[in-house]
Amino acid sequence: MGIRKITSYRYCPAFRNVFLVVLGCLILAFGDAVFFTPFEIVSGGAVSIGIIVAHFFNDSVLVNDIVVAAFQVAFFLIGLFVLGKKFSAHTLLATIAYPLFYTLFLRTGAGSAITEALMEYKEPDGTIAMTSVLLAGIFGGAIGGLGCALTFLGHGSTGGFDILVFIISKYTSIKEGVSSFCIDALTIIAGVCVLQDWVGAMIGIISAFVAALFVQYFYVYSQSTLIVDIISEKTDEIMDYIHVNMDHGTTLIDTVGGYTGEDRTMLRVIIYRHEMNDLSDYIASVDPKAFVSFTVAKFINGEGFTPFRHYSRKNEEPSLVEEAPQNENKKEEKKED
Repeated sequence: MGIRKITSYRYCPAFRNVFLVVLGCLILAFGDAVFFTPFEIVSGGAVSIGIIVAHFFNDSVLVNDIVVAAFQVAFFLIGLFVLGKKFSAHTLLATIAYPLFYTLFLRTGAGSAITEALMEYKEPDGTIAMTSVLLAGIFGGAIGGLGCALTFLGHGSTGGFDILVFIISKYTSIKEGVSSFCIDALTIIAGVCVLQDWVGAMIGIISAFVAALFVQYFYVYSQSTLIVDIISEKTDEIMDYIHVNMDHGTTLIDTVGGYTGEDRTMLRVIIYRHEMNDLSDYIASVDPKAFVSFTVAKFINGEGFTPFRHYSRKNEEPSLVEEAPQNENKKEEKKED
């Protein structure tokens, strides 16, 4: 395999991650500016904080801009200290891109045709029809959840509360979709206290739930793990690709063909579901006749995947372990008697 081929495989993931983070920020900013902000739907995230703060000012657009940008910078600094430089490097891109896209949609009126179409439907008293607000909440939640999921897949985040989601995921066993929904729920409660709009709050809850479902499907599901068994004539090349480009360890297993009786070496690796296509494409490019099986793993613990966590319990049994030698001594005393 030539040097150019190795280099291309090494740098493709980096460009892919940058693309996913930027695209995720663009989609999220579109949903926030077109659906959430005009209808003052508080469903979580930096834009909801902006809506709450803007309630106390006349020029809500200007205040929203400033609050969202300040919120992003503040949580970026938190992520820098807690999650480390590598994560913050990806998040820095989102910290710049998301407020920029949000400002662009908000101030230029891009996508305003959708907002105006929803606002055309009125109640008898002249207020915006509740069905329009509900549709805005559902579509805003779906678009926002998709945007967040894409940035997660790019090994970054959209900043803001997403950083708290990753902090919770790092130190607990709570999934990203669950923690995101809980944080959004607290933001909605704050919105109720300020805006005094219970119907809007219920729509915000529906929106947050839809967003959590999209994160769960597009990110958490894609992050599920697979056990891959590979029998190939190009075992060394495939193993080098997995080590260098995918940053996964491998295991070599000696096998014997039941029909042919030939001694073969089977390569086993644990990968994430979203990496399946990349590995399959590479194997197909070097050995189209390779035999490969993909098995869904229920849970993987260890280096490179979810680390083992030990949760202390009040009624755990360290005292029983300490008393064991004493019990053994008593048994020996009885034997001597």
